[in-house]
Amino acid sequence: MSGTLPGTKDEKIAPNSPETTSPPADSTPNRTVDETSAGSAATPATAPSPPRSPLDGCPVPISWQVVLREFREQAPLQSIPHPTGPIEYRAWGNGPPIYLLNGMGGTLDHFALVTHLLRDQFRCVIPEYPSVSQLGGRCFSLTLDDLSNRAVALADHLEDQQFNLFATSLGSLVSWNLMSRFPNRVIKAVIAGGFSHRVLSPAERFLVRLGRFLPIHVHSLPLAKLVHQATHRPWFPPTDPTRWNYFSDIAGSVPVRDLAWRGKLIRDNDLTNLLPGINMPVLLIQGEGDGRISNKCRDVLHANLPHSQVEMMANTGHLPHITHPHRLGKSIRNFFLPPEVAK
Repeated sequence: MSGTLPGTKDEKIAPNSPETTSPPADSTPNRTVDETSAGSAATPATAPSPPRSPLDGCPVPISWQVVLREFREQAPLQSIPHPTGPIEYRAWGNGPPIYLLNGMGGTLDHFALVTHLLRDQFRCVIPEYPSVSQLGGRCFSLTLDDLSNRAVALADHLEDQQFNLFATSLGSLVSWNLMSRFPNRVIKAVIAGGFSHRVLSPAERFLVRLGRFLPIHVHSLPLAKLVHQATHRPWFPPTDPTRWNYFSDIAGSVPVRDLAWRGKLIRDNDLTNLLPGINMPVLLIQGEGDGRISNKCRDVLHANLPHSQVEMMANTGHLPHITHPHRLGKSIRNFFLPPEVAK
């Protein structure tokens, strides 16, 4: 996994140390976000607030249930009007703004852990994607231009003339569009599991074709549960089996029709030709478990973005913001902040 592609770009491997990583399931585990949480459903607990966890050193064990409760209480859901429909968002923390853009099946709540760890040094702004329940069939005519326009409109509302970006999956497409069309607004970007073009899996193609006609949620699709288990479960921390419920319960609550219009955007767009014109620094996070297709997508991004570097994270998969938020938070902080502040 080590090495450098031709040119001036860097590729590095995230240190495999007790401070920054979790071991495979068959070894003695190091601590990540929490080892002491209890319960099995994605429902916030009512326990006292845990101590703040530093991004350096051995992470303080915290409970995702407590973090999720605090996230919902301290970053209440807000909304502003927009021609494409209401923009719902949460904002948490103080400092320079980071806008976090979700993947195809993500929700606001999936960013609770990493924003909890960043909130002392950044103001984390998380816009939600529009939903079919809000807009009806209009969702299926939304474009990447529309989604990046919504992000910029939210930044205007919050008076953020410039901001950093963190994005996963579908959010990476929105990011390339945004950085290409609004180059003066974005300072830097960290992208996890990103792509400029990706061929959908058979299950995803099924959702795009037929999902708009299915008024059900993801948890009602047996195939979706199997795909989630096979793709993501091996990379969850063995020290806290309930973390899986945090992810799967929230992901299962996403309406299938919303997955359909989001997947349509992935299917219909190839933004590779935009990459050479994106001049801001970009850190590409690649998990060990991202697989062959994701690795090829990463190589395309790295070869075409003028100022990109790659960080490989051992023992992680597609969801580092959920499975390894301490390690991801440290990478985000080190990339976005000046060295004298980040250390």
